[in-house]
Amino acid sequence: MSREMMRRMFGFGASAAAAVCLTPTQSMGGGQTSVDCGTTTTVWVEWSQVGNPDPVQDFRVDCTDAVNPDVEFLKGDGGWVLWAVQYGTQDPGSLGAISIDWTSGPDDFEVTIANGANPGAANVKSMVLDDTGWTGYSSITGGQIALDQIGPITVKADGGGNGGALALVIGRYKTGDLNAATVASVDIGDAMTGSITATTITSLHVAAIVVGHITADTVTSLDIDGGVTGDITVDTVTSLDIDGGVTGDITVYRVDTLLDVGGDVGGAVSVGTVAGASPSGVASPRP
Repeated sequence: MSREMMRRMFGFGASAAAAVCLTPTQSMGGGQTSVDCGTTTTVWVEWSQVGNPDPVQDFRVDCTDAVNPDVEFLKGDGGWVLWAVQYGTQDPGSLGAISIDWTSGPDDFEVTIANGANPGAANVKSMVLDDTGWTGYSSITGGQIALDQIGPITVKADGGGNGGALALVIGRYKTGDLNAATVASVDIGDAMTGSITATTITSLHVAAIVVGHITADTVTSLDIDGGVTGDITVDTVTSLDIDGGVTGDITVYRVDTLLDVGGDVGGAVSVGTVAGASPSGVASPRP
């Protein structure tokens, strides 16, 4: 199967580091702090604690690229909320890399990308919530990116299986791999270029083609309006619905309700058990 995918990528213009202006405010849910990257982008950060988060001790904003400033969370919190606006407006701004560099306080990071009920950013680069030697968990617990997410997404569960959840709406394109313990609710408004690796996919919808592999232990609902250029490997599927074809192999060890591929499959198809019955001529379920 061969498909031509039309994509528009947003540009990242070089920008000198801008002066940072701090504007602490207070919300009903917790403390807020805003950081102005010159007169280009204002980054807002909120957490669940009463005091305003400190832009040196609790988080950092790097305004080297004032159009796409990077944000790094330094202290764990179960209620981080992040959003960017164009300076002097409420129009969504863009963000660069979102990351963590744990230094002290609670070990766990839960982040929402939202400006109230509105998107938290127009575009976002990478979202890697992991750190060397860190033993806590991270989750992206909701929110929306209005246009494109360009770069990998990584959230991590801790040793006890807590966290590692991803819930996010991406309005247009997703480029880069997606790694999560649980894809709780993800909706991508156009194509995705990158592989998906998860322990559990509860709900994932891609409105066009996926160029990459899909690997998961358990899938409740996986709906792809286009095809898949890559392999699909899943232990147990409740509902997997692909409108287009699949160029690689499909390996599923158990199908409880639905496995529907609307186009051709270029590789091998191996299904173990379908709703309690074992089809002939296919591989047995793995232990």
